[in-house]
Amino acid sequence: MSTGLGRGAAAGLVLACGLGLWGCRRGGEPVSPEPEGPVAKLPTFEEPIEPVDLSPDPLPKGVVAEVDGEPISEAELERLVHASATAMPDVDEGELRRQALLQLVERQLVLANADQMGLLVSDAEIDGALDGIAQTNGLSREQLEDAVVEQGWTLDDYRQELVAQIMEMKVMQVHGLLDSMPGGTEDLDQRRERFVGCMRARAEVQVGDEALTLPDNPYGVPTEIAELRFSGELGLPEDELRSVALDAAKTRMHLCDALSTAELALQELLMERGFLASRVQLPWPGSSVPPVTLEAEVEAGKPHTVGVISFDQSAVPKKQRLDEGELARRVALWLVKGETARLSAMQEASREVADAAERAGLGMEPEVTMDEGKGGVRVDVVYRLSGG
Repeated sequence: MSTGLGRGAAAGLVLACGLGLWGCRRGGEPVSPEPEGPVAKLPTFEEPIEPVDLSPDPLPKGVVAEVDGEPISEAELERLVHASATAMPDVDEGELRRQALLQLVERQLVLANADQMGLLVSDAEIDGALDGIAQTNGLSREQLEDAVVEQGWTLDDYRQELVAQIMEMKVMQVHGLLDSMPGGTEDLDQRRERFVGCMRARAEVQVGDEALTLPDNPYGVPTEIAELRFSGELGLPEDELRSVALDAAKTRMHLCDALSTAELALQELLMERGFLASRVQLPWPGSSVPPVTLEAEVEAGKPHTVGVISFDQSAVPKKQRLDEGELARRVALWLVKGETARLSAMQEASREVADAAERAGLGMEPEVTMDEGKGGVRVDVVYRLSGG
């Protein structure tokens, strides 16, 4: 069925908007500026000092930018600008180049992250994406390939474009950014923007052309928190939670990292106090211009206590079975019935049993059962040994 799109327009739309996975950036869309910090006065010296050139080395010919040392070529930029111009003809070329460069920088960051995690894209996934694009635009595969060539792309380059876009989705999935999105695609766009913005804040990005600048990164703002408020079922005194979160946030340069570090510190504190099913979330603030006010959402849940500890060696030959009295003494160094079930203590107890099993050539898997009551949750643990 025809969509009324010409072949050239269809290809441009696909390349500019990225398979419809998330929306295009609108040219000229304002971005919160990064504030300028105070400039320290330099000391004066009686003897003149030769100036030191701290500017980076110029980029190689044909390279418009480098991201953590990885080049972005002029050819890549021009291809993306050309495709974007087809989909967004009302945006001036200068803004198209800025947005295209930003897209390539963000893509390089995401692909580097994918490489660290060992993610791959198969030929079958690429072919499936091609079939989907062709069907969406009312084209056959042959017509789509013709449209791609008309846009100045080679088929190999176009497939690599699809690889990058599919890889982005895989990275988002691994990081849990595709989970539970009540806001739909708008929610996804915001999550992606924050995710790549935070990666960009940590990266070293060099642009070779002075006339070509990247948009300001609102996620690269320095850490400066004016206030931290809490909502929900806290489980612990608010002042204690606030102190732990702010101390953790102060150790990070950028607000991105400050949020994640503070969130982790709160989660660890609650789990160390026995709230093993607790949930903590520090959403991005409404305004990222420092100093910022943060809103922490906490659901501590019920406190957990240590219940029955037992050992199952039914899968171990009798001659190889371990002394359960000795195992119990090892576990009791960390877990005592009726006391708070702390996450680190449970991990250490499991490590004690696992180490003893390994020395005997056995395997071990802990089985944890939660029994919820009115006042809290009892945690029973069975250490199941195997081998033979």
